[in-house]
Amino acid sequence: MDKIRLSNGKELKYKAVILLVEDDEQVRSVIKRLLEKMGYVVLEAGSGPEGLAIFEARAKEIDIVLIDLVIPGMDGRILNDRIKELNKNANCIFMSGRYDILNIKLPEGAKFIPKPFLPEDLTIIVRELMKKNK
Repeated sequence: MDKIRLSNGKELKYKAVILLVEDDEQVRSVIKRLLEKMGYVVLEAGSGPEGLAIFEARAKEIDIVLIDLVIPGMDGRILNDRIKELNKNANCIFMSGRYDILNIKLPEGAKFIPKPFLPEDLTIIVRELMKKNK
């Protein structure tokens, strides 16, 4: 486990930093709480350009990017491509609740989780990627 120093001076132990890119504020809030309960630090973005800006600024801290496929300003796959240009080893997980797009082509080896998902399903994918990073 790593530690991060909070603004109040206290240290917080955490498992990883996850950038969550989801435009639906309620969905983003639920996923954020779930990930935080699992021990992860979560950075939030409500659009593709916002997610890219956060990744550019904090790429060295971010372990996983959880990307909604349909987000404002930039398709989730394009965001993934831009992130991979910055860090070819970046771990991205795609998610979507739109079943009309489930047959789209994802990058080779990409992880995908359909929304809504069970907490256990997300846990399995995140842990798998974290093991790969060690």
